[in-house]
Amino acid sequence: MTTLKYKYTNIKDLNTDGYFNFYGVIYDATFPVFDDKENSYSATVKIIDQEVNCSTHPETLNDNIVYLNIKSSDKENLPFIHSIGDVIRVHRGNLVSRINFFWDLNYCPLPFF
Repeated sequence: MTTLKYKYTNIKDLNTDGYFNFYGVIYDATFPVFDDKENSYSATVKIIDQEVNCSTHPETLNDNIVYLNIKSSDKENLPFIHSIGDVIRVHRGNLVSRINFFWDLNYCPLPFF
């Protein structure tokens, strides 16, 4: 049996385009929305670095937050966010700009939340 080892990147260290593995705390989320053009569902999740304390240092929030746009043809594959503060782990998230990630679950193994 082989064990996969993932290298995780801190959210504050994401600064180049590419695919990254990272995890963080859910700060905000949208409900899944159906897109007729693409025939798929999408949702957006705001994720902050786990080391950020928004109460005592709100000025550091913008440097430690990403917007994760998740797309899937099956609504059941999208994450079910129980509450703000949940932890989410992302493998092979595609960074398209400093704060925007795209995660297409149609072309990625089924994630665990």
